[in-house]
Amino acid sequence: MDATITISQLAQVILFILIVVVGLYAAFILRQINTLTRHLNALIRENEALFKRSVVNLSQVMENSADVSHQLRDGFSEITKTIKVIGSETADTVLTINKTADYVSTYAVVIHEILKSLIKLFSAQDKK
Repeated sequence: MDATITISQLAQVILFILIVVVGLYAAFILRQINTLTRHLNALIRENEALFKRSVVNLSQVMENSADVSHQLRDGFSEITKTIKVIGSETADTVLTINKTADYVSTYAVVIHEILKSLIKLFSAQDKK
C-alpha cells in the first residue's frame, strides 16, 4: 500500500495548519484584550467619582495654571529689571569708590608733603 501526496494536497495541509495556528494565536490575543478591557472597566468604575470631580475641576486648574505662569513671567520680568538696576548701581558705586580712593591717595600725598616740609622746617630751626 503506497500512499502518495500531491503538492496541492501538501499545500492544503500546510495552509490548514497555518490557519489553525493563526486562529489559535488570534483567540489568545483576543482573550488577553478581553481581560485587559475588563480590568480597565473595573478601574474606571472604581474611580468614576474621582474622574467626574477631576473633570469638573479641570477648567479651574487650567485657569490657575495660566495665572501662575503669567505671574511667573511677571516675576521674572521684575527680577530682570531689579538685576539690571542692581548692576548699574553697583557699577556706579564702584566708580565712586575708585574716585574716592584716588582723592584719598591724593590727599595722603599732599599731607605727606606738608608733613615733610614741616619736619624740614622745624629741624632746620633746631640746627640754628
